[in-house]
Amino acid sequence: MDFVAVRFALLDAAGELATPITGWSKKECHAALKQSFDDWLADFGIGNREKYQVIIRVRDFIQKYGLSRFQPYTYGKLNGNIDTVNAMRINHLAGYLVHNRRDDGQVEYHIIPSVFEEEILQGLQKKSGFEALEEAGMLIKAEKDRFISKTISLNGTQGRFVVLIFNDED
Repeated sequence: MDFVAVRFALLDAAGELATPITGWSKKECHAALKQSFDDWLADFGIGNREKYQVIIRVRDFIQKYGLSRFQPYTYGKLNGNIDTVNAMRINHLAGYLVHNRRDDGQVEYHIIPSVFEEEILQGLQKKSGFEALEEAGMLIKAEKDRFISKTISLNGTQGRFVVLIFNDED
């Protein structure tokens, strides 16, 4: 928010300096910038926009790719009941859609950490992104300070994933 306020203050100063060119009075310039700032504030609020962006990116990623990038996996079954010979051929696997792991029946998305960082966060701060997802009730952590969890096992190897739940009603 402070960063944005500084930008608007700079625009106000620039507008004031440009009054001989624009023909506006200083009062008109201030009023226009105040209206722009108020509009921006109404659209984005005073919260951390980056945290909001990561939630939107996760939801968009899951909605966009669904089963095309997530291999279905049934928890409690050998290799997740994946038929490794005839399994779906998934190009650019993003992770696993895990069933039967939660008591409430909700599916979990176990996302490969590099996919999460490179394709979802895309340059956003990792720690604040994880914190935003945790605050939104979307991140499932195995341990207090660990955002990446050892979860499902494939061919005897336990993988590390970012574990998320997704509710499109949120």
